[in-house]
Amino acid sequence: MSTEKKIDTDSLCYYITQKVKNVRFELNSTQAEFAEKTGVAKSLIGKYERRVHSIPPKTLEEMAKKLSKDIENFFPESTNCISSEDKKSFDLVQTLKRIKDWKARDAVCVLTRFLSEGIQISKVTEEIRPISYQMVQKAKGWRFARGRTQMEVADKSGMPHG
Repeated sequence: MSTEKKIDTDSLCYYITQKVKNVRFELNSTQAEFAEKTGVAKSLIGKYERRVHSIPPKTLEEMAKKLSKDIENFFPESTNCISSEDKKSFDLVQTLKRIKDWKARDAVCVLTRFLSEGIQISKVTEEIRPISYQMVQKAKGWRFARGRTQMEVADKSGMPHG
């Protein structure tokens, strides 16, 4: 029994090696004949097929050229695994990332949320304000709840008025 670690059957490397093996079968070639056609050592062809080694990208590219195959033939077909709604959201996020001015980006985000979710605009703008602003608002609420003036709080905390 071999102690060599095998390529995981759920990996892309496994898929590619299986596609290469299928091409060899389609050509009705032995490993030795296939090695000669592709310019890869016979021992490596065997290791690829036994899942001992994965095929390096450069080697795969050279094999595809020598076999007159498009490199895309060795990869799985792309499947659309996200819904059209998620795709729209993803595209919007990618577009927003291109806006360099963070204030403009935040404004666009607020407007987008407002339009897409029907949220009250005041609630959304509160969520994106800087933390310093939010802290000031909390302090103001604390001050009002205790019936203190700005002057009283400033004198007790040693902070400037206002």
